[in-house]
Amino acid sequence: MDLGSRRMPNNPSTVLLEKPEVVTRDLDRLFPFLLLGITLAALVPVLVLGASEFISYDGYWHLFIAKQDRWKLFFSEYRKDAHPILYHLALRVISPLFGCSRLAYRSASIIPGVASVYLVGRIAGRLCISKVVALLTAAAYGFSMTMIGITIDVRSYPLALVFVIAALYYLVDFLARTYDASANRSLILFGTFTSLAIASEYYAVFFLVACLGVLALLWATHPVFRERSTEWAIRNWFAPVIALGTPSVVIAYFYRTHIKYHSISFNHVHEFYWTPGSSRVDFILRNLRADLNYILPVKISSATILLGILVVFVPLLTYFGLFRKQSHESLAVDVPGLVLLLLLVELIVFSLLGWYPFGGNDRHQSILFPFLTLTAFILLDRLITYLRTSPIDGTRRPEEV
Repeated sequence: MDLGSRRMPNNPSTVLLEKPEVVTRDLDRLFPFLLLGITLAALVPVLVLGASEFISYDGYWHLFIAKQDRWKLFFSEYRKDAHPILYHLALRVISPLFGCSRLAYRSASIIPGVASVYLVGRIAGRLCISKVVALLTAAAYGFSMTMIGITIDVRSYPLALVFVIAALYYLVDFLARTYDASANRSLILFGTFTSLAIASEYYAVFFLVACLGVLALLWATHPVFRERSTEWAIRNWFAPVIALGTPSVVIAYFYRTHIKYHSISFNHVHEFYWTPGSSRVDFILRNLRADLNYILPVKISSATILLGILVVFVPLLTYFGLFRKQSHESLAVDVPGLVLLLLLVELIVFSLLGWYPFGGNDRHQSILFPFLTLTAFILLDRLITYLRTSPIDGTRRPEEV
């Protein structure tokens, strides 16, 4: 072989980048299969614990409601419960298909709970530059003991969360579009899945309000997005009307037929509401720390450490989400972090008003967990991207949505 006839690259950096680019293309191609593998692996501890752990009292109460042999009795028992009807219907339909075992009773929670792992991975795959980080996001969510505990409980929260995450996926998809006809479909599906989430668990209303708040903030702080979105909304007015009107109708229906007949607060979560005369700051810091400790791998041991974390991450999320100059296509990357911040604000305000517990049981706060997981790994992805800046030519990979 004539070695002299082989042309050497003019830029030595191409030699360094060739192999990583090949690996990246291979990983992109294998990503759906690897994500499916992580999802199936996350099913294993759910099945093991679901077959062995006892079902709670409330779980058997939900089974009692679902197993009424007459629809009249079913609706009568459902109205006494503080949760919407969709999970009771799912429990009534799905559980008998699998028999009378503990896993059968939990199937209406396990199926959506495991599906959520896959959806979180799909969202991370769109928002993270590194597919490895996206896979780690799905694994962190799926193997969290908090989420496993919620998934094997016979309650409505896993069903609500899978609809919330699906709605988030289509909101991200909508923001990633260039406002063509397909954007209509994404926005309408966002409204549809949000409506299903509200019909599964009322705390999904917080998610709807947070998403509307994020869109309003992006509209106010990004001129290009404001111009394009306004023009698109005028031309395609029916899509925003359907996307917002559908969950509004669902909220109005459940308020008139169910919510107004129940107490705003319950005795078993009284400690998670602010008590007049006590320090609001102490209440917020104590219960925020409890919320974060439900899912973080390292426990926050003091309010001082929590304040240090807030001082770093809140300005960081606010800057990257609202004030950084970025293209329209990269707006979607900041949505999980902004939704997380607004959800926290809503929970704090509602707890101070005595309308919803803050820092309470993990199931009551589970609306935060998908967004906390996605936000943490998106920040990790951006840090890795920054550290991978080429020392040779000073360039880095462009952001992707």
